[in-house]
Amino acid sequence: NLALENLQLFVASLFWSFEFSSANGKPVSMAEEVDFTISVPEFKVHAAIRESTALGLHRERYRELPSLARPTKMASGQVQVAKAKHSDPKVPALRVVAPSENWVVWYASQTGTGEGFAHALASTARRHGAECSVRNLEKATGGSLVDLCPGGESTAIFIASTFGNGEPADSAVDFYKQLMAAPAAAMDGLRYAVFGLGNSSYEHFNAAALQLDARLSELGGKRAEGVCVGLGDASKDLDGTFDEWMAALLDALLPGAGAGNKLSTHSTEEPRLERHCEGSWQVVWQPEVTAKLDLAPQPRKLTRRKTRISELAHSSIGATVQGVVELAKGPGGSGSIAEVTLDLQGETYSTADTIGIFPTNDVECVELFGALLNQPLDSTFTMAPVGEGAQEDVPFPCPTTLREVLSNYIDVIGKPSRRVVSKLAYFCSNTAEREELLALASPAGKSRWEELAHRKRLSLLELFISYPSLSSVPLVNFLELVPQMRLKPRYYTASSCPEVMGSSRVTLTVKVLRDRMLELPGGRHSTALGGVSSSFLASALAGQVVRAFVQPSVFSLPPDPAVPILMVAAG
Repeated sequence: NLALENLQLFVASLFWSFEFSSANGKPVSMAEEVDFTISVPEFKVHAAIRESTALGLHRERYRELPSLARPTKMASGQVQVAKAKHSDPKVPALRVVAPSENWVVWYASQTGTGEGFAHALASTARRHGAECSVRNLEKATGGSLVDLCPGGESTAIFIASTFGNGEPADSAVDFYKQLMAAPAAAMDGLRYAVFGLGNSSYEHFNAAALQLDARLSELGGKRAEGVCVGLGDASKDLDGTFDEWMAALLDALLPGAGAGNKLSTHSTEEPRLERHCEGSWQVVWQPEVTAKLDLAPQPRKLTRRKTRISELAHSSIGATVQGVVELAKGPGGSGSIAEVTLDLQGETYSTADTIGIFPTNDVECVELFGALLNQPLDSTFTMAPVGEGAQEDVPFPCPTTLREVLSNYIDVIGKPSRRVVSKLAYFCSNTAEREELLALASPAGKSRWEELAHRKRLSLLELFISYPSLSSVPLVNFLELVPQMRLKPRYYTASSCPEVMGSSRVTLTVKVLRDRMLELPGGRHSTALGGVSSSFLASALAGQVVRAFVQPSVFSLPPDPAVPILMVAAG
């Protein structure tokens, strides 16, 4: 039966990867019986990882399996595992650079897009042999010092967002202040590159990135030769602009790597099996670590508008839902307008403040995604750093379960970027699906991609449903993409007056979207899809706790209520 076949495959995979011996040193072999019953309460074996194993269908080609050390606890509570090595000359190797090619990618991200770009750049650089760490710019300052190469890196790369009226992202404000006050020649000899995220609809387009580039140059820094300041525009093709800038950067610092990074419909890269050990992390199941490896070291109260998403999640409050009232229904059952009342549990707000909500994905979508990934949803694991090279923040708090990650950290019904699609495509076990996805993610497939992603609103979940062989992606490679697929908070302007409702009781007026149907595999049934946050809030029950935070508004009324006010709002 199916259960027995699955068990046989599982046991065979163990013998494929390990050599077993009994407690007294005798070898253990695999034997199959038609009818058997086993009851061995004290059965123990020793397992040693095999030196090599056949790769694919070509039995003459071998590669070394990763040399995995026993996980050891580090001072921070993380787990360290030895880095995998590949030495078979028959397996095409990526370009190996000198140890001096050691980069640090700094990001200042307001909504998480810049953080995703930083991780995408670091991942690509590592594939071409460079050591590369990713850091938040708020960590660049310590006391009165600005240290842009804390690990002795040869190059500092900046992904800088512009927020508000030409200001840097909140997490970078202190860094900018110290950089402006730095003495002459403070950055003498620093090789750097800058990519900015902005919106040309605003007056001060990419002001933070341009200011950063100018100041680094004034202090003696040298921009990487042949690399201009990248000016990403959120109102246009932001992803495409970043990909072009990244290709130019890689060509300048790792000659030949930029061309290899450009998406192609006929890639000659090796299949997924030769790529699954690359990266900074490894999944360790059932870890002995009991404390969460949080993204922020200490809980703290937010004192500014907002910082990076991981810190917002860490410092968010547990607001209690007091009630949900449907105010109006949309035409044809496409949605509704709901009023959601929250108790902020002592947190106060003012008129026109913004309430940030961390939504949770639909349970049915999470269950389906777990099945598509063919991974256990409720088994505990942690993300362990591979080797002692460049370190970076854990993508999400660990130990955790896949259910928790899919529920709270990945936007499973959000639109994936073309960059994420291209990375996932390399793990497709079906060649036709792999080539089709690479074609979609390529510059030539831009119009087709826009049709799927924008007009048909192809989500990450629907991508896995439409291309079943994506389930071949190793879990660690999928989880490393979390910063580029992150479920971001949604923002709602408080629609209540604290003087009337009470300073910690707030109402949100939410447009609930349920405007499309997801057809489940096998024609079983379909489920409504819409806004992840609006659907989450509209279905919340009284007493349910949601993660929320208050973002103060710059809007304020005149102290004198007799002063006339003219207010203009866009429809």
